[in-house]
Amino acid sequence: MQLKPVVTVDSIDPGEFRKEFYEPGIPIIIKNISRQWPAYTKWNWDYFKELVGDKRVPLYNNVKSDA
Repeated sequence: MQLKPVVTVDSIDPGEFRKEFYEPGIPIIIKNISRQWPAYTKWNWDYFKELVGDKRVPLYNNVKSDA
């Protein structure tokens, strides 16, 4: 197995990403991709409190549990 460093960028043009990384299947780390998403600034404790109020919301993890 030959290890190579993974390219890391702050942002990338979608066309460049598709051509240079997605199509050839080359890994890349895109550090600030979520900063453009509305949830980045919208999702905070005040937002969720307004959305669900005092309702109990179940939490789940990826641990398998038996019925």
